[in-house]
Amino acid sequence: PMYPTKQQHIPDEHNLLRKIANGDVQAFRVLYDHYQPHLLTFIYRITRSREVTEETVQDIFLKLWMTRDALTGVQSFKDYLFIISRNQALNMLDKQLRQEQKLAMYKRDAVTGAENEAAETEQDLPLNLVDKAIDSLPEQQQKAWLLSRHKRYTYQQIASEMQLSPLTVKRYIRLANDAIKRYIQSSLILIIIENFF
Repeated sequence: PMYPTKQQHIPDEHNLLRKIANGDVQAFRVLYDHYQPHLLTFIYRITRSREVTEETVQDIFLKLWMTRDALTGVQSFKDYLFIISRNQALNMLDKQLRQEQKLAMYKRDAVTGAENEAAETEQDLPLNLVDKAIDSLPEQQQKAWLLSRHKRYTYQQIASEMQLSPLTVKRYIRLANDAIKRYIQSSLILIIIENFF
């Protein structure tokens, strides 16, 4: 295989999952170290791209950390993990083109000065991290947020285009901003885990 693998089972895995659900970073590191090589091999067979494979594995563990409260209810973690992994790999392939299109849009906006203040804030973060945060939004929230941030539409203009009330638009954008912040914060947690544990 392209990547080395380790033993198939972790002793007392259910207890480990309970610790992770309670926010135990060291327990999460044990889980990460054990399953990461398996996932790299599994996902590489789907993507045939080392870069996409490694990015996908990072995304999977990020989502596991973000939804760690649910881990205590998982009966077979290995099955649960590999179902998530397969779906994530397929989604990642599907998103490649859309991400490239969005990057082109960001560049056009930067040239025309359409983003201004928003661009200053987002330049402090890796572009692919912001892009992933936007991609993780529900469709309606994503559309409202992009119209607001990148096209500089007012709530009324967005409401007219999406056939929603201005109050609903305002709520969508607020929810989107909160979700993007949570996504980035969780990503930074994983970066800390990767580099310091």
